[in-house]
Amino acid sequence: MPARVFRGVAVHSMLRCSVQRRLILSGFIFAALALAAAVPRAVAAATASSTAPVASRDQAAAQHRLDQLWPQVLAEAARPATWAARRPVYARLAAHPSHSEDERTAELSQQVATLETELRYARAIRRATGRDGACWGVALRNCRPLAGGRLASEDGAIDLVWQAQRGFTPEQGVRGGIVVRAPARRATAIVAWSYEGYDWQAPRLVEHRDRQFLAIAGRDVGAGNADLLYRRDGTTWREVQLERWKDDLRTRLPADMDVRKAVDYDFAAMTARMSLWREPDANCCPTGGEALARLDVEDDRLVLVDLKHITAVDLPRLR
Repeated sequence: MPARVFRGVAVHSMLRCSVQRRLILSGFIFAALALAAAVPRAVAAATASSTAPVASRDQAAAQHRLDQLWPQVLAEAARPATWAARRPVYARLAAHPSHSEDERTAELSQQVATLETELRYARAIRRATGRDGACWGVALRNCRPLAGGRLASEDGAIDLVWQAQRGFTPEQGVRGGIVVRAPARRATAIVAWSYEGYDWQAPRLVEHRDRQFLAIAGRDVGAGNADLLYRRDGTTWREVQLERWKDDLRTRLPADMDVRKAVDYDFAAMTARMSLWREPDANCCPTGGEALARLDVEDDRLVLVDLKHITAVDLPRLR
């Protein structure tokens, strides 16, 4: 009997030691797993804390540069009304709530590059010489004149010359330029210029409601509008901003339609004709008919007066 008791106690002790060893081993395993899970979080937190100040510094530097550039662009560019309208749009893009810190930094840096390019164009145009057979200004590399001509009113009060150009920039590739100036013997009086287009039509003098306008039709590389419009004010020309009226246009179109390419302006009639795309349409093939917008100029900006939707069924009859 004592021997059996002894063996029972021994077995019980062995079982207790085995359980203890398992508990200790389980504790080590749990601790190891917890450490393995904590390490990536610690590394991520350390990385975020180390990169966040860098991103903040980069954003602050880019924003500081933008604050320097905007007054210069508004003073020196040939389209101050357009750039003034773009400024709040740029600010909203940079502050978009879905942006990560890196995306916000990239957006600000891109805006800096855009404004710096516009300033470079403006300062290159100042050096325009007007020599025959050469591009006016040094904005484009390998620049060559494509076309040119003269614009004059019947009474002789308006006398302008113009030149369409083609060249390239390292940042933007192949570009087209348009330059309009007043002829002068020694100095070059620039009236209008732009390098945002690819293809430019000959400038025209048009009248609407006893106001005189300089209209230049242009298309960018993506087949969007690059048009320019200037209103004569005494002996000077004031730029008319052509972009923001399309914000109003979007609110008046049917919900399932949009405009994906350039509109065709007729500034003598102050209208714009456009094709309409339905949501499933391919870019080549709009099926929503057309729309005709009636426009006006208020405070040096184009505004939408009304919009007439012309259905696809109506088009053969109207053309």
